[in-house]
Amino acid sequence: GEFMNKKGFTLIELITIIALLSIIGVLMFPKINEAFQTTRADQLEDVRQNVAAATDVYLNSKCGKDVYKKLIEEENVRIYLNSISDCGLIESKIHNPMNDEYFDINNEYVDVFIDEVGLIDYKTSF
Repeated sequence: GEFMNKKGFTLIELITIIALLSIIGVLMFPKINEAFQTTRADQLEDVRQNVAAATDVYLNSKCGKDVYKKLIEEENVRIYLNSISDCGLIESKIHNPMNDEYFDINNEYVDVFIDEVGLIDYKTSF
């Protein structure tokens, strides 16, 4: 007989391709998810660094001069984010990349301390 011009895919070929793509998707999902988690963790680290930088400015500003004196006397101090926000150095709404919500600036803080070498260090509550 005469050969037909074959155009398109048979149902079996389509099912096979869909099955293969599904398997690849299932195998790749954890890696893709991990990549997004890493990105969120990197974003959180950026937020921490920005808050630490704002805290540094706060301690050297008129707003934080009394807190700075206390830091020098006691070698550590806890500063709530709302104090830094009230001074206009950070937003009142700080995005948390880990859960896509906002930090509660009344409960989140930065612990500031002078380390053994005499440098000021910052540790955020988040």
